[in-house]
Amino acid sequence: MGSGTGNIGQALHEHRFIGVIDGVEGNSEMNAVAEQKNMHRNLIVHFLTPDTPVPLDDASYDVITCCASLSPRSLPASTVLEMVRLLKPGGYIWYTTRDTSQHSIYNSKLNGLIDEMIQSEKVKDIIRRSFSYYTYEVKSENGGTEMFSLPGIERVLKIT
Repeated sequence: MGSGTGNIGQALHEHRFIGVIDGVEGNSEMNAVAEQKNMHRNLIVHFLTPDTPVPLDDASYDVITCCASLSPRSLPASTVLEMVRLLKPGGYIWYTTRDTSQHSIYNSKLNGLIDEMIQSEKVKDIIRRSFSYYTYEVKSENGGTEMFSLPGIERVLKIT
């Protein structure tokens, strides 16, 4: 979900993953870059909203990854419900999202939806941890460089 330029698919192949990889991305230009990597069985251009589900059958996948796309400007928090719909029983969702003040309302909605699914025993929380999301060098005013990072959350859910 939010497969972007295909970096996750490429990383999986580089680590000898032999399963089928499909990608869903709302940006056709990013999908075109992913297509050149030749890592995916299918690349679907689809902009997901609460009213436009992904045009795929229920219970089609074993694992769904979503790296950095669960954010206010990319995918709605309700995307997690669509991920659950697309997963087979026993399947996994692995996602990352930023954990900044700008994302606090979004993350509250996302966590609320997940908490409801945990309460109704649709999913189990397997992993939830904070980490330094993006870390990169920034030139400082004195001519040197400083390291800058944004915090993030990694989470893995299992479909029950």
